[in-house]
Formats: sequence, structure tokens, C-alpha cells
Amino acid sequence: MKTKKALAVLLTLVLTLGLLPVFVAAEEQNITVIVSFEGYNLGHGFYVEPTEVTIPVGSTAMDATIGLLEELNLTFEFNDWGVLDRIFDMHPGETNVPEYITIPLAESAGDGSVGSFDYSTSSGWMFTLNHFLTPVGADSALLVSGDVIRWQFTVEGWGADLGLGFDRGGFAQLYEHADKTELIRGLFVEGAIAVDAALEVIINPTATAEEVAEAFAALELDFEDVDGEELAALIADGNTRVRETYVPADAEWDPPAWGLFAQALITATLVYENEVATPMAVEGAVLRLQMALADLIPVPVEAEEEWVNPFVDVSEDDWFYDYVRFVHSNGLMTGTAANTFSPDGMFTYGMAVTVMWRLAGAPEVAADTDTWYAVPLAWAIAEGIVAADVLVNSVMTVAGFAAMLDGEVASGLDRSAVITRAVAAYMLAQ
Repeated sequence: MKTKKALAVLLTLVLTLGLLPVFVAAEEQNITVIVSFEGYNLGHGFYVEPTEVTIPVGSTAMDATIGLLEELNLTFEFNDWGVLDRIFDMHPGETNVPEYITIPLAESAGDGSVGSFDYSTSSGWMFTLNHFLTPVGADSALLVSGDVIRWQFTVEGWGADLGLGFDRGGFAQLYEHADKTELIRGLFVEGAIAVDAALEVIINPTATAEEVAEAFAALELDFEDVDGEELAALIADGNTRVRETYVPADAEWDPPAWGLFAQALITATLVYENEVATPMAVEGAVLRLQMALADLIPVPVEAEEEWVNPFVDVSEDDWFYDYVRFVHSNGLMTGTAANTFSPDGMFTYGMAVTVMWRLAGAPEVAADTDTWYAVPLAWAIAEGIVAADVLVNSVMTVAGFAAMLDGEVASGLDRSAVITRAVAAYMLAQ
């Protein structure tokens, strides 16, 4: 591990020269992170090369992203759920799709922009924070000095073509993407050479770990050894945390704080074991693990009563078994009859407002009729969840039910598709 040394702030570099630009905020008590925008899945390489962004302490990945895009005079859109939806005046024209893409691509938006659902139904902007897809969105991902935010455009499998080692929505990664976080940080260490060659490795998604290490060595960074006791102590503390102390062992998902902590611990361990880690990496690893540990609030583990499955059309071999168990045991959905759940049956507006009513604690509301959905419907209309003229027997779409919940569409689902009761249970369990 190496010691801190002043990092050069490269104020004169500009995109048109192919160099590394810098955006600087005026606030006191700032942190410095690195942001890039990449279109390698379309054969476009960097849209914006790795750029140092200086922002106030407490900023998020969205703050850093917006700050850089505004500094570059690029027009952009975030959707209502805090997702980067589109960047304008960025598309260079023709595409040169890499060989690892396995699906035929549709046309682009045709207006010089790059955004959601261009080329395929699973395309859009996704960001990594220090090589991780985070369990929170860009608007909730708090940053520390040295963080590397890479916005990468995906066209296949909701990130399968990013090669990050995660199966998302049933789509397996198309290749293994080597971690280039430390190589990117190295670009900004004073005295770094062979920067152009390093950029070529960074933007090559299939570059091997050996090629990344060679590019890092070619930067010929020069800094002294440092004492890693603080980082070692934090890692030791982190390793004492037992997952079952915080979330049940059979939980379908983890609280975001746990996911962020797990990522921070892995990152810190990699930095500690790296004898040539940059000063920025060491400082950032310490700060991020400190923050993650502070946010890790224990959740008591309660013994869960065994669920007795009452449904003859739901078995343990079914993909939706755990989701049906979740909604039934938590009183969110019942069967269509005493012993049937009807997993392939359509999920209607009447069913949806009933679920939302139960999530709200089943408040008492006057209703004009005594149908099974009358009270939930009256409540949903009063709350503005549905219109007064809603057709209760019409079928919900994925996007419609997602809007009722939290606005986010679960991985692997088509926004425009109508949903079955099994899919509704899946969405509720996310």
C-alpha cells in the first residue's frame, strides 16, 4: 500500500483534445470523485472520458452526474424514480455492435440522444460504484472521496452485457468484466504516464485482469508506503458482523444498508491487499467502510412460523412458490378459492386496490356496496390511487402496478405486459 500524495487537478484539459476534463464546485468541504459515460456496447467507446468531479460532502451519485453533465452543457433527463433516462447530443451516428451481443438491435431514437429502450426492451443507462451495481439508486448512493462512477449503456439483459458477474432478471452475464476502478483512479495521480493506453484498456469491456494490471503498471505511479492500520482495523470490525444478526437467513432480499456494507467491506479488503493502491483508494475505502458500518443497524431476527401451503396449484417446485408464500403469510393476497391461488390468473384493478388497502393497514372507509373490493376501492379513490371511473375487472400492467407500489419495475419484467397473480406476488416481494 502506498502513501498520500497531492493529486494534480488538471484544470486545462478538455474533451475535444481527448484529455481528462475536470468539473469543480465552489462549496467548502468538498470531495472528489470520478465519473464517466460509456457506450462500448454500441461500439461508441467513451462518450465522456473519466472526469474528476468535485462536489460537497454528502452528495450522491446523481449530484455528481448532474454536475458534470451541466458543466459539459449536455441536456439530460432523469425519470420520476431517479433513474438517468436519456442524454441528448451524444450519439455519434453509426453503431458497431460487439460480437458478444447476442440479440438483434432495433433502431436508435434518431435524435442524437442515448436513452432507455433504445435498441431493445432492456436497454438504458446503468451505473456502477467502484465496480458494483448498488442496491440503491443514484439519488441515494452517497459518495466519498475516490469513488468511481461509471455510467454504462446496456442493450441486452438489463446489464448482462456489462459483464459484472450478476444474474439480473434471469439474464446471465455475457462475459467477465475486469475491475478497472484502481486503473481509473491512477489516471489522476500526479506524474502518471501512458494515460492514453490506459484509457484504451478501460473502455475495452473484455480486457483481462492481466491487461488491466499491465496498464496500471505502465502508469509508473510513484508514492511511498503508508500505514494501513486504520483500514485493517475497520476490515476486522466488518468481518465480525454476522449477516443473521441483521436479516433473516432465508430473507428474499437484504436491506440496502446491508448490501452497501457488504460492498464496502469487499472493496476495502481489495484495497488493503493491493500493494500499489492509490492514496485516493485508501482514503475512500476507509471513509466508505466507516459510513457503511455506521448505517448498519441491527434488525432482530424473529422465529418465523412454518407456512402451511393451502393451495393445490402452488408447489415448492414452482418459480413463484416463495413469492406466494410471502404475500399469503403477510396477508397481502388470498386465494381465489379456499385451496386455489390461480397463479396464472390475471391480476385486476380490483385485486390491486385490495392489496394497496391491506398494505395501508386496511383503514375503515364507507362503501356503497358490499362487494369484496368495495371498501378498498372506495379508499383507493379517496386517496387518488385510481380514478373514480376505474374498471375493477380490467387487467393491470407491470408499469401500472409498479406505479402503485414504489414506481420501480422489478428486474426482468416488461413494463407494458399485463400481469398474472404470480407476477403480482413477485412484484410485492421485491
